[in-house]
Amino acid sequence: MSDKVAVKKLRQLMKGAVFTVDEEEITLPGEKPFLRQVVNTTDSVTIAVVKEIDGVKNVLVEKEYRAPIKSYSWGLPAGRIDEGEEPKVAAKRETQEETGYKIDQEGFVEVENANLSNGIISEKSYIFTVSLDDNEVEKVGTHFDGDEYIGDYQFVPVTKALEMVDGAASKIALLYLLYQAASQN
Repeated sequence: MSDKVAVKKLRQLMKGAVFTVDEEEITLPGEKPFLRQVVNTTDSVTIAVVKEIDGVKNVLVEKEYRAPIKSYSWGLPAGRIDEGEEPKVAAKRETQEETGYKIDQEGFVEVENANLSNGIISEKSYIFTVSLDDNEVEKVGTHFDGDEYIGDYQFVPVTKALEMVDGAASKIALLYLLYQAASQN
């Protein structure tokens, strides 16, 4: 039996600022076609900005208003990858835009990438770490998108950050840092 799946886009149900909702007809091998609505969007980056403070690895968390949950939420710097942009370039750009830290692109290390909800949305997040201790850093101004407001920043220990954040990609980045630290001991 073949694993070939036939997917046919039927129509766009909605177009938003950063996503579309499309209706697709899907036919699995040996099955009747069925309809599925899919949220299509660009991929994203999430960045763990790391700094050692008093011998403890800390990570920068930011408090940002998140419209889908209608409240402020703590998370790591993150954002959309522009069309044609490489994930590492987007990580550098988003870090500078949201935090004001201008860091050489080579300092960003991709540690993982993950589909954030592969049953409904097309988005994949590329997860990076960057150390403020190991790279030359220049502090420049922030530049927020028109729909973006970041109300607070803090460097906190990785374990505390894991308790504070609620976004999936932020949690993956923090779990990676904890795994990395445990592997070195």
